Amino acid sequence: MTELIRAVVVAPVRLYREGLVQALARDPRVTVVGAAASASEASALVEQRQPDTVVLDLGAAGPSFVRDLTAVAPELRVVALAVMETPSNLLDWAKAGIAGLVGEDGTVSDLVETMVSASHDELRCSPWAAGVLLREVRAGAIHKNGDTSLTPREVEIAQLIERGLMNKEIASQLGIELPTVKNHVHRILEKLGAHRRADAAAHIRHAGLSLRD
Repeated sequence: MTELIRAVVVAPVRLYREGLVQALARDPRVTVVGAAASASEASALVEQRQPDTVVLDLGAAGPSFVRDLTAVAPELRVVALAVMETPSNLLDWAKAGIAGLVGEDGTVSDLVETMVSASHDELRCSPWAAGVLLREVRAGAIHKNGDTSLTPREVEIAQLIERGLMNKEIASQLGIELPTVKNHVHRILEKLGAHRRADAAAHIRHAGLSLRD
């Protein structure tokens, strides 16, 4: 039998917060021990009620709140709601220490299953989010090992990105297929541990990266 999850709900909109509390209360695996509208209220509730899970609507607090909360309560699991599925946004929250995430289209059922998974130290997320996180791990490993060398073609493409050219324009200028350009761009970002296209070109200009023969 699944262990009961003691949760605090944090959301700035009262109507939404109360509805979420009521929805979670219908599931026998969850008991809501408190609800807060802000990060400061949530911190006080966590200290008083000692939940094992915080359900956090992103309108109530940012990644720094999660870092601060998990720093004083390492065993606490934070499940983030309404995460915009962009790589930079997802990585910001993942690095902050969230234990689970539910996207903007998630249901109450998705939320409960994510909370259950988090209680078992398992990350439940979309295949897209899992792909982003795996690419980040790989990029970090490459960067840590110092393997940031780019091929001449990759440097050429990075320089075109820095000039503001989009993938279709790069493909046209270099006379190569669009999927080939996309693959090169993906590899450049991975090798350099960059999250944005412009960052890759900045590395070329300022880091003195070596070229492979």
